[in-house]
Amino acid sequence: MPVIDATPGSTQKRADELYWDSGRTVEEIVTELKISRGALYSAIRPRDASTSCPQCAEPMVYTNRSNRETGAATCSACATEAPAAGAPAAERAGIRPERKAPAAPRAWTRWKGDLAAVPRERVAMVGGAAVLGVMVGAFAARVVREMI
Repeated sequence: MPVIDATPGSTQKRADELYWDSGRTVEEIVTELKISRGALYSAIRPRDASTSCPQCAEPMVYTNRSNRETGAATCSACATEAPAAGAPAAERAGIRPERKAPAAPRAWTRWKGDLAAVPRERVAMVGGAAVLGVMVGAFAARVVREMI
């Protein structure tokens, strides 16, 4: 087993190299580095996907090996997920796919932008339908109560 430098920076760099550039499983990597799975996932840095976000034009990254293999890139700024142009083939030799990590929650700025783009007429229509639904429900409850 190779000896690794004990400084935090070197462990982080080694974890990054082993995770992204080797065909080793996560279990093999954490055993070699003598760290927990959580520490490994905290140490690895996302890889550049060499493409820009279709929403905000910021750089996109691969957050894990499975996403890199399938070409599913994530925007580093707004968390948009989109296929990366020129993504590597899933059949690359020597690299075993990792279980897909849970998707990151959408950034508030993205939700804010999506909500701002909804036309006011639609907001009024949905709000009016909600109020009408509450009124019909209250009326129906009253009629049922009087029947009893």
